[in-house]
Amino acid sequence: MFSNAVQEIRSKYIDICYHYVKECIEKKKIDIFFIEGTNNPTDMFTKNLDHVKFLKFKESLGLEFYST
Repeated sequence: MFSNAVQEIRSKYIDICYHYVKECIEKKKIDIFFIEGTNNPTDMFTKNLDHVKFLKFKESLGLEFYST
């Protein structure tokens, strides 16, 4: 039987990350809560946003952009 070393490394990494996050939740180091998609500032990093949403999320994340 053959195995894919790259796939095994990736799944091991995911396994380690999953257990670390689970441990942080159990130790109350982080808190997980639901945010409606229309109010989720992380959309700024994963989607093309209209100007209004971009400005709203930029402000809520405390980001500043400077042009040269």
